[in-house]
Amino acid sequence: MLDVERFDLEPERPLFHGNLNEEGIDFTKLKNLTSQEKLPMLDAMVNLSALSDRMKYSLSEMGKSINTWPQLASSVVLGGAMVTDTCRRILLSETNSSGRYYVDFKELIK
Repeated sequence: MLDVERFDLEPERPLFHGNLNEEGIDFTKLKNLTSQEKLPMLDAMVNLSALSDRMKYSLSEMGKSINTWPQLASSVVLGGAMVTDTCRRILLSETNSSGRYYVDFKELIK
């Protein structure tokens, strides 16, 4: 998933495409929330239902059998390439759109 939010072109654009209702959130207390208390905010930001079953399982294992956000080096490199290419096109004025984009190699290459 790649989120592009063009605040330079849309200064009034809400964070996370308006998916996170910031009203009522005490940002000073976020670091003290439990993982369970953070879930509704995380869901609003990334749409947990769109995650693969494997990723959902891995998230449930964080802090148990795995220590940090699960990712393979190849996925990191591909994500970096996607971000870099998008940034290049923004800087060259080749794209002006905000949006959320999904790239799933498992779906593209079967």
